[in-house]
Amino acid sequence: IVGSWVAGPFLATLFSIILYFLFQKITEKVHIHIFRIDLYTRLGLILVGAFGAYSLGANNIANVMGVFVPVSPFRSIDVFGLFVLTGVHQLFLLGGLAIAVGILTYSERVMETVGNRIVKLTPQAALVVVLSHSVVLFLFASQGLQDWMRSVGLPGIPLVPISSSQLVIGAVVGIGLVHGGRNIHFGTLTRIGLGWIYTPVAAALITFLALFFMQNVFDQPVHRQVPYEFSQDVRNRLEKAGISLPESLWKYTYENGVACKMALIRETTLSAEEISITMDYGRVEVLTLTDSARFRHAVEKDLTPEQIDAVLSLAGEVFRHRWQLGEALADVSPAWRLSDVNKTTNRLKQDLDLVCEVLHRQMNLPDGQP
Repeated sequence: IVGSWVAGPFLATLFSIILYFLFQKITEKVHIHIFRIDLYTRLGLILVGAFGAYSLGANNIANVMGVFVPVSPFRSIDVFGLFVLTGVHQLFLLGGLAIAVGILTYSERVMETVGNRIVKLTPQAALVVVLSHSVVLFLFASQGLQDWMRSVGLPGIPLVPISSSQLVIGAVVGIGLVHGGRNIHFGTLTRIGLGWIYTPVAAALITFLALFFMQNVFDQPVHRQVPYEFSQDVRNRLEKAGISLPESLWKYTYENGVACKMALIRETTLSAEEISITMDYGRVEVLTLTDSARFRHAVEKDLTPEQIDAVLSLAGEVFRHRWQLGEALADVSPAWRLSDVNKTTNRLKQDLDLVCEVLHRQMNLPDGQP
């Protein structure tokens, strides 16, 4: 995520410069009347603006609504048999409406700053800026693109929330650099850059103080420790994945992910990807199904009947790791086995995550609470 704070604006600047020169070449080669150019530019701004709004929703909605996904209070809604709005979809819809309200109320001064106080933009330059910003946002939100890049041996672009405002500023600076940098208002740019530093620091301080208050005044738990272990079962599973751990790691249970990762870095020569895989297998999650009716009601709109029946057949069994539950489900039903379709769409992992989320939630509910 921090790397995207640098890569995002840089890519937006690069795309902006390339697209600006490309558009210039096209207009020089194709002799079009100035009024027709103006018409095409206006239509292009509408289309690119729509693409920008789509990309913003695909990526930036996660900045706020993503943290509510594990605790979404919404149940799936069947819309006249046409499609199903899951709890997560409803969260995203709520976030999209909130963005629209923000645009209609408080966004004018920020838009004036971007449009007038960094670099004076022509309509054609504005088209390039919005297109560059939108393309980069889309790159950091496209699961299909990431899967394709990995399938051809390239490192996939990380699917992380990336600041749309940083991308716009990067694209605007690209337009300024095309003209030699003479018309860039560096004072405004400096204030914006300082804001990029102040805001995460301020957010971290406010969060720390609020959670400290909740924990010490109201005695509320503000986080859940997730332990990690490398038992014989975990080591056997890791060996199937081609990962071997030294004996020095076998005898410990690590109280959290940070302690586990530091031990792996200190005691092994595993790559970052191998460490991530190792931690996925070592993560301890005590998972068991105790209320079949409640579980069925919670997932009936999101899982197939075959998937639900497979989970219900394991009622009463206890699994210490998520991968153990996944393998047990695959043994019970073909609906939980990896296929070409769910391998590319990552659907099976999402379904297993949903099952684990519901089991965690139900284990923490009092009897009788839905």
